[in-house]
Amino acid sequence: TKGNYDKVLLEVEHLSRTRKFSDVSFKLYEGEILAFAGLVGSGKSDLARTIFGANGPDYEGTIRLFGEEIKAVNPHSVSAKGIGYVPISRKTEGIFTNFEAKGNITSAMLSDLGFCINQKDETNTSNQMMEEFNVNPRNIHQNIVNFSGGNQQKIVLARWIAAKKKIVLLDEPTRGVDVGAKQEIYDNLRRLAAQGIGIIIFSSETNELLSASDRIIIMREGKVVVELITAKTSTEEVLKYTIAGNV
Repeated sequence: TKGNYDKVLLEVEHLSRTRKFSDVSFKLYEGEILAFAGLVGSGKSDLARTIFGANGPDYEGTIRLFGEEIKAVNPHSVSAKGIGYVPISRKTEGIFTNFEAKGNITSAMLSDLGFCINQKDETNTSNQMMEEFNVNPRNIHQNIVNFSGGNQQKIVLARWIAAKKKIVLLDEPTRGVDVGAKQEIYDNLRRLAAQGIGIIIFSSETNELLSASDRIIIMREGKVVVELITAKTSTEEVLKYTIAGNV
């Protein structure tokens, strides 16, 4: 597997949320792509939202970021500490629907650039990110709703990278995205991991996880069933644990 196993970016211990998931523990290493697999209702989406603070502070257990314990109270506080999140519901949570691409890309940088964003910086960053993530059409002034699903997803991902986040959580990143864009999104994730960014994908797309991740943690009915090394597992094994739990 890839990743720097001397450097833990995120450590979660005994994380539980009533009726959603219980006793989840894992570590995410620098430069690694970690995947959480499971059916809808397995608890993986709630886990992602809880770590990002989107479900509020009502959880038990410990979240450590870069060795320091944090309380995931709300997305703003967690994002400020270096985590980005690409939500499952791109349409309602991921994009600012009436903004052009430029505003969507630079929205998470506001704290870095100061609220009086330098227009030139914003334009330069947006152009650079659209090129880096191969967003088409490469028009930073086009309203984001007029891009395809795959290109919208690239823009949302670019937002967090532009804001220099060290960890990015992605919930079903390729849902509603065409095959070509799926591959590009995963190529981008690999490229970001190679730069030392820690990435967690929460997905039910088994085949994609097998081609895109270093480790796969399988959840079922709110609990971690097993952790697999991606290079040493198979679709059959992943599905077996996903559907049947501890076999």
